[in-house]
Amino acid sequence: MVKILTSLQFAVEVTGDGFTVAPPSFRATKDIAIEDDLIEEVGRMFRYDNIPERPLVGTIVPPARNEELFLVRRALEVACTELVFAEAYNYSFVPDAVLAGCNAMGQAYVQVKTPVAPEISRMRRHVLPSLLASAVGNLRQHAEVRLCEHGKGYHPEMHGDGKLPHEVREVAFVISRRDGAHPFGVLREEVTNLLLRLGYPAEITRVWHGSDQPWVHPTRAVAIDRDGSPCGYVAHLHPGVARSMGLPVTTAIACLDIRALHANGRAQPSYRPVPVYPELPVDVALLVDESTKVADVEQFLRNTGRKLVRAVELFEVYRGERLPAGRKSLNFTVTLGADDRTLTDQDEAKFLGKVRDNVAQIGAELRG
Repeated sequence: MVKILTSLQFAVEVTGDGFTVAPPSFRATKDIAIEDDLIEEVGRMFRYDNIPERPLVGTIVPPARNEELFLVRRALEVACTELVFAEAYNYSFVPDAVLAGCNAMGQAYVQVKTPVAPEISRMRRHVLPSLLASAVGNLRQHAEVRLCEHGKGYHPEMHGDGKLPHEVREVAFVISRRDGAHPFGVLREEVTNLLLRLGYPAEITRVWHGSDQPWVHPTRAVAIDRDGSPCGYVAHLHPGVARSMGLPVTTAIACLDIRALHANGRAQPSYRPVPVYPELPVDVALLVDESTKVADVEQFLRNTGRKLVRAVELFEVYRGERLPAGRKSLNFTVTLGADDRTLTDQDEAKFLGKVRDNVAQIGAELRG
């Protein structure tokens, strides 16, 4: 190498651990600037074909798996591919008009020092306001919109790492229809299925009152609980917010707090064999007080049927003629099944008889 560089008029001084090389004046300001240029000079004169081939050897360390982001990716994948949601992408800062439409201008926000526009100077606290704005534009083209979004929110009144604003990571959902039935029941069921699919089974029955979510309906919202800890909600959109945003009242919303969800751990998935014998659907109509919770009636039906009840699904809530004041009819389809035999009409009659005998425990009455 010394011989090659010297022949090219480089000044070479051998040191203890290598060379100190000075290029000639006619090369100094052209193509010789870094160590790699000197290596290229040696290789060019030695001829590249004379350099023996050797395999590259190195240690590849896989990046650390971020379980939080893995959960987000799986949630979005299931939502988009299996539940037919479309994923939306929005900025982390939110326009003042959207916050005003959501009745959320009075809350504390992280302020952007150099906003792209004066009216977009606040970092969002939650993902849903941005997603509601996306739903408005999409409803101009479609009769029904199903959107989901992953993002972060920032709460300046709470401190996170290094005294920075507390950061939350959320996945939000919106189903909005111009016509037809309210999609709250559909969204609640799909969020339940999503969590089961991910290995995070949750209870979605407790009434939810959000402290800083004015877009949530005050009386038509349920919490998503895991082991007694809230990690999200499913709700009707507040009718006042719907009017301000230009959305139909038939709009359902949901939000998952990914960090709260992940904090309680993932349930170990298990396999349940496909039933060999056919299942038997039974329609059950119960007359109950207006204040009776659907979840309580569902649990009653499961307890009454014991091992035969495979599923309980509410398909109608009837209020109208021929019903006493302050009462409503909850109409369920109860699916019965057994692992060792085909159920008969006698099994159906026996189940309905038990319901009739015990329904007074929940202050209800079996109709029909």
